[in-house]
Amino acid sequence: MAATWGNNTWGANSWASETVAVTLTGLPSTSSLGTAVAYPEQGWGSDYWGVENWGESGLTVPLTGLSSTSTLGTPTTTQLTVASLTGISLAAS
Repeated sequence: MAATWGNNTWGANSWASETVAVTLTGLPSTSSLGTAVAYPEQGWGSDYWGVENWGESGLTVPLTGLSSTSTLGTPTTTQLTVASLTGISLAAS
């Protein structure tokens, strides 16, 4: 193997450098993904058309059997008296 450029046969080293370029062969590699899930069970767009709310992961569930009760107690009235003022005058010119 060449130590510098131009000291060995044609193409034995990188051009004008002392870097030795070596190509590695026979390196095996194994990888596995497991089970690929195309549509996970959570998130908007993961269900069928029209199943979830638009643009969000959530369902609007109508409530049935919902009731509400309110009471007022004893209503009371107040009499309002309108009094007219007399004896006061105002003039402007």
